Amino acid sequence: MVGRGELSWDDRVVLLDPGFRLSDPWVTDKVTICDLLMHRTGLPAYAGDELQDIGYTRQEIISKLHLVPLTGDYRSSYAYSNIGITSAAEAGARKVGMSR
Repeated sequence: MVGRGELSWDDRVVLLDPGFRLSDPWVTDKVTICDLLMHRTGLPAYAGDELQDIGYTRQEIISKLHLVPLTGDYRSSYAYSNIGITSAAEAGARKVGMSR
């Protein structure tokens, strides 16, 4: 999508998906596709994985991210997050009108 010019690494997620929220409103406003894919949002490692294991859908997990305290500093720490990758994919899909 980036290679085709449909999406930018610097696209802010909240502008692509207005329902996207993290526990810190300032971080929510600034987070980009690149931040999610580079695992530098401040989300704790593997945030949301337990919910997936017990049957929550990806949309349900994304909608609950605002309940997860950020444990790292935005753009200054790294913690792997499957839901971060999923959130970036969902936002990108929304931008180009792809179904989920």
